[in-house]
Amino acid sequence: MNLDVSLTDQVVDLVGEGYDLGIRIGILEDSSLVARRLADDERVLCASPSYLAHHGAPQRPSDLIDHQCLVLSSNRRRQDIWHLTDKQGQSEAVQVGGRIRSNQGEMLTEAVLGGLGIAQHSMWHIHQYLRSGQLSVVLPDYRLTETGIYAVMPQRQLVPPRVRAFAAFLEERLAEHPVWAGD
Repeated sequence: MNLDVSLTDQVVDLVGEGYDLGIRIGILEDSSLVARRLADDERVLCASPSYLAHHGAPQRPSDLIDHQCLVLSSNRRRQDIWHLTDKQGQSEAVQVGGRIRSNQGEMLTEAVLGGLGIAQHSMWHIHQYLRSGQLSVVLPDYRLTETGIYAVMPQRQLVPPRVRAFAAFLEERLAEHPVWAGD
């Protein structure tokens, strides 16, 4: 069996471009695709210890206004409004800003590691930097909107067995104990 992998942070037209399966992270928009939830996508705010030492750590969501926030940009939905919920279930939306915006998550990872600001990242993406101490969680008593990681496939009468098997493999590997969930 051959595996042909195409990587992009942009949402692609699976049907129009002839893909058998895609991995989508976030809130799924209504579509004609069949989605299979693979895992939760826990997100946190993070910054490097050097950024926090120089600028201080925000104590509440509204403090983010006074910080350099690194924003993932997308033409599909606004991502400069961060929604945080405290332990009592009170939600707060904060419009953040900063000098750096990018449509590519890896670029924002490098920027946050370089001490350039606070970023919103998925645990699967940064867990190793948190464990090593290269990044710290910001506002740890608040939760960001949790989303999911999905395998999405074009809706067809007959999904090829290899595609169905690959989606099942991913679901099995990620649902039970994803590597980023810790011990």
